[in-house]
Amino acid sequence: MQNLNSLAHPLDILSVWKEDAPKNFRKKMRRVWKSRLSTLQNSVKKFWRDEDTERLKDRISWFREELDRWVERAEGRDFELAANYIRRVREKLLTFAEAALHGDYVPYTNNKVEREFRENVYRTKRIGGSWSDDGLLNVSLCQFISRLDEGLFREFKEVYI
Repeated sequence: MQNLNSLAHPLDILSVWKEDAPKNFRKKMRRVWKSRLSTLQNSVKKFWRDEDTERLKDRISWFREELDRWVERAEGRDFELAANYIRRVREKLLTFAEAALHGDYVPYTNNKVEREFRENVYRTKRIGGSWSDDGLLNVSLCQFISRLDEGLFREFKEVYI
């Protein structure tokens, strides 16, 4: 299953950017988008605590309405690419909420590789380190293997470190 951020990010950054949307419009649409998605995520978290099915169904309906409003706003500004994107991925965005209604837990962030990339960005950009391509690749592989497969990392460590 795709991570929700990977669906939301291209929507407001790539699709609207390709259509030359003004920066303030892109920011506003992204803020609206993230706010609505966050509300749905919080509703699912609350559902797991109290199992109020009707409230979650109402929230899912509300989210669909919000998606429709978002599409109308995008179309109103002639951003057809972004509007079409939302129409295409609409049901995928609701997968985690609808799965909860059926008793299946789908974590919000389920992509371990994405977390590793985020960690690498933090280490290379925010800390201010200077890395060669080979050095970054080696450190990335080491981190990746150590976190995802401890047995393989032990073998890797014995041979290479």
